[in-house]
Amino acid sequence: TIPNIAMSGNNESNRSGNGPIIGRPIRRNPYAVLNLPQHRPGSRYDDDTEDQEHHRQQPIGAGKIRESYKRLSRLLHPDKRPPGKEREDAQEIFIEMQHAYEILEDPALRQAYDHYGHSAVDLLRHNKYSPNSLYRDLSALHDEGKPSEALELLQLVLEESE
Repeated sequence: TIPNIAMSGNNESNRSGNGPIIGRPIRRNPYAVLNLPQHRPGSRYDDDTEDQEHHRQQPIGAGKIRESYKRLSRLLHPDKRPPGKEREDAQEIFIEMQHAYEILEDPALRQAYDHYGHSAVDLLRHNKYSPNSLYRDLSALHDEGKPSEALELLQLVLEESE
């Protein structure tokens, strides 16, 4: 059987709470899918005393994300399963892992997820490769070392779309 490694996290439910939204894949927390600790931007502490600094969570590096993805990919790859239901289940988990890795390895998508969740990631993925896409603008700001400006732009766009 397939280990339940990638099966924890938040599920989106329909309004009645009776399961997943019809026609949409269940979207779990990408950190949980890849067995990584959740990074929460900001801190619950207001000042920088030594004890409080000890409790701050450091962002997870790209190497740690890649290492976790590769380890789980080797363990859960569908080609290592016999044909049938077990392989189909492994394929679903493997696709979910790929989506989680795509979000966490891309600075613009990761920042969008960390601050606003899956809805912001969906917004960025819409027309991702068109010349004037929000994704390209945010990626350019990240490439220039301006993640705070990228976050401000994303916040503006999300406020306007409400």
